[in-house]
Amino acid sequence: MPDHVLILGYEMPVLPPCETCNYQDLTQFQHASFSQFAKLHTAEDLPPLVVSSLFDTRGDAFEVATTLNALAFKGEYCVMAPPLAQRKVVLRELQKAAPDVDISLITLPELADA
Repeated sequence: MPDHVLILGYEMPVLPPCETCNYQDLTQFQHASFSQFAKLHTAEDLPPLVVSSLFDTRGDAFEVATTLNALAFKGEYCVMAPPLAQRKVVLRELQKAAPDVDISLITLPELADA
């Protein structure tokens, strides 16, 4: 796991192990708001891993993905979401919005109540 992670939003859960990643308790890493993220002008300002929720009252993963793509971000973008009926469709749309970004989509049952 990278020692520098940018978490967009402030309430992120402890993540269970998953097939595509090995993230643990994300509360220990650097947090930022969606509005702070929107002010970035270069990928050099970002750590190798950016994490956000699929939707938030202040922004969403599609905005983040397109911004990362425009910044030529070369790290990984991990999107957390509640269980989705069309998970593959959502992931495909995120990848279409940011074809040059390594995107993973993790669905967590505990986010269903959030």
